[in-house]
Amino acid sequence: MDIKAALVDKVVTLKPEQTVEEAVALFKKKNIRSAPVVDGKQLVGYFSLRHLMKGLLPVSVDTDLGMRVPLGAAPGLEKRLRKLKPQPVSMLMERDMPVAKPDMPLWEIIGLLTQTGRPLPVTDAEGAFVGLVSELTALEALEAEG
Repeated sequence: MDIKAALVDKVVTLKPEQTVEEAVALFKKKNIRSAPVVDGKQLVGYFSLRHLMKGLLPVSVDTDLGMRVPLGAAPGLEKRLRKLKPQPVSMLMERDMPVAKPDMPLWEIIGLLTQTGRPLPVTDAEGAFVGLVSELTALEALEAEG
């Protein structure tokens, strides 16, 4: 079984230049937590509330002495959020992510879904975004077969 039965092709997407604030407003409106980032037809990344939360945390480095030292920490999370809201989602998005191809078997997709823990973008051979497969749609496709 291939992924066509599990593919969701009507998906909320973001553009790389959209602001974090616009993305969060869209997430609230659509009741979602993440979206693929598409430039034209090309998948260029994936942005989620998790990426935003990671952006709120201070950057830290591990020293040779085994200590973790925070760098550039803002006084408060609210201030960091105010600074991040006008930034483009391309600043925080995940760029190197697993993607599925339309000819992949469903068992392989389920393996990737297990690794990522989130919906999986599907691209064609040229890297154009064609949709998503989620844990739920994969299960529904399996149930339809059985």
